[in-house]
Amino acid sequence: MIKFKWLILLFLVPLTFVLVWQIYSAWVLPWHQSWGMTDDEISMPLPGDEGRVPESIEGQHGISINAAPQKVWPWLVQVGANRGGWYSYHWLENLLFCGIHNAYRIIPELQNLNQGDVIKICVYGPELIVQDLEPNKILWLEGWGTWALLPEGTNKTKLIARPGGELHFDSPVLNFVVASLLFDPIHYMMERKMLIGIKQRAEGHVTPEWADNIQSLLLLLTLAIGIFAGISVLTRKRWWQPYFVALAALFIGSYIGFKQPTILIGVPLVLMLLSSLFWARSFTPEKA
Repeated sequence: MIKFKWLILLFLVPLTFVLVWQIYSAWVLPWHQSWGMTDDEISMPLPGDEGRVPESIEGQHGISINAAPQKVWPWLVQVGANRGGWYSYHWLENLLFCGIHNAYRIIPELQNLNQGDVIKICVYGPELIVQDLEPNKILWLEGWGTWALLPEGTNKTKLIARPGGELHFDSPVLNFVVASLLFDPIHYMMERKMLIGIKQRAEGHVTPEWADNIQSLLLLLTLAIGIFAGISVLTRKRWWQPYFVALAALFIGSYIGFKQPTILIGVPLVLMLLSSLFWARSFTPEKA
């Protein structure tokens, strides 16, 4: 029975990975690499395009904001770990000891940004150099990319984030694992949250910090449930129940990370997933 289990897993795990990757590549990846963007916006020239390739792994993202560019710019110009933060999941960022604190107000002393100034991703580095900026229009950071503010009518702005280059390794394996599997989706999740954070601040309705922290906790809890279910698959004779829980954790975690629903949706989903894990464990008491 045990040998039969490993034969099945030897076939099922690679098959599951291939199917999930095909779904991701066919539908999820094209969607999140151009999230919020039109074809014209993707192809329009911006400062910093000289060092960028069209197939940049990070993609381009945009968001419409119900505020004039003059209302959006003060929030954008004060970004940085040593400044107003990145308006993203700072609780997750600070797991790497980045020392980021997101601002919930416009800080006057951070508004006078100039070409050549340094902005840090984390308090201990790396550093980004301001290559070009035009108030209420463009902010280009070398090593990061370009943000553009496009007016849409009299009191609306399209905020565009375009990466400055491609994450590339000489090894195809590293390219696939580090760039495609890890960096690409994580970059999208964090940048989408940042754009939403700027939008909320410019429009005057910001998600409370505690709600953002709960969203971060839901992501980590979903990851932990998936890992624990995976361990149960390897250590239990009746492995199929935790196997399906691990799959559910993958899809629920992807939904929470990519779509970033409110905690009113996220919390019940994770509680349901946690209950499923306990249910699966109750049916698999035997050790493999």
